[in-house]
Amino acid sequence: MEPTSVKKSTCEKYFLRFNDPSCIWAEIVIDDDGTFNAQSDNGDFQYIWRNHGRKSFKHFILELARDSHYFLKKVSECSYFDADATEKLWKSKVIEYRKDYTLSKERARELWDNIVDLFSGICDKTYIEIKVYESDMFEGIEEPWYDFELINDYPHGAKHFANVIMPEFAKIINTEIDTQ
Repeated sequence: MEPTSVKKSTCEKYFLRFNDPSCIWAEIVIDDDGTFNAQSDNGDFQYIWRNHGRKSFKHFILELARDSHYFLKKVSECSYFDADATEKLWKSKVIEYRKDYTLSKERARELWDNIVDLFSGICDKTYIEIKVYESDMFEGIEEPWYDFELINDYPHGAKHFANVIMPEFAKIINTEIDTQ
């Protein structure tokens, strides 16, 4: 099977070293057609923005570095179970339910203790789901999974890359744009 068209381009490759122990290196390859490909000790991230609508892809990278949420949506998945945030949310809901008298003082204390016990062990999402499903800890609460949801976030490495490495990379790109 032969390709219907072939386009050849020249990419630019950047190798960055850091003194930060949370990211020692990153290798980033870009092409003005919108290709972004990064390997680092924080993880591998790639995406193609074919229609970035800017003067050059380097100009678009400056925007990517300022909008970490958009960047993360494109290069990572919100698949990391955040046990700490989930526990914090659940405890805040118990307080809220106690304040509006949805829960009695005794029932609120019981639920609080169950939450503390649940999160003091293995904080695996599936484990938590099974333990909650098998227990009656949310008995009497209408639609518990609505208020007591499990919170996912982007992996730590992806967030570090987006919030620390990308802004540093943007400084390099900005210097190149300024000297052109």
